[in-house]
Amino acid sequence: MASCTIRFRYDVEKFVNVVAYLAINNVPNLDKLKVSKLMYFVDKLHLQRYGRPVSGDSYNALPYGPIPSVSLDIMDEAVADELSYFGITNTNVELFMNYLEVIDRSEKYPKFRAKRQPELDIFSDSDIEILDEVIKTYGQLTGLDLVNLTHKEPAWTKTQGNALIDFRLFLEGLDDEEKESIIELLEHDQEDREIFELSR
Repeated sequence: MASCTIRFRYDVEKFVNVVAYLAINNVPNLDKLKVSKLMYFVDKLHLQRYGRPVSGDSYNALPYGPIPSVSLDIMDEAVADELSYFGITNTNVELFMNYLEVIDRSEKYPKFRAKRQPELDIFSDSDIEILDEVIKTYGQLTGLDLVNLTHKEPAWTKTQGNALIDFRLFLEGLDDEEKESIIELLEHDQEDREIFELSR
């Protein structure tokens, strides 16, 4: 029986507040690339440790490494300063711009700065734990440093160009027993979600 595709429900509020949290914690040069790389490590480490990602976004293996799909669309729109998408994406971009502003827009890589404090109540204790760990470990690295690191990640090296990354690859590096336990849980939860969707 073929393995099911594991997906999570995207939480735009979590994503926006993660970026605001990074910004208020003085992560330098917070542009789209750096946010994308840090978000990858946040979601990967939380999935490894607690069985779920923080943002719920899906990732694609693009030339610069794993990229969060919906989150990148939101950041692209914010930097472009126009809403070219319709419906929910407009709402997502507006939410992003409520918390963050784009600075150095005329430069090649505009950056994000917090306009307001993140809503900490939206985060679980484990979310904060992983965020702080990622900031400490990766926050001072450059975007290029992070690209080079993610190019060594199985999630990128084992995924063909531009394809959707299988979340099972986020678990590479764990011992086999732990990895299999998490995969079993993820697949069971995915089957439950699919049954629920079919019953609606």
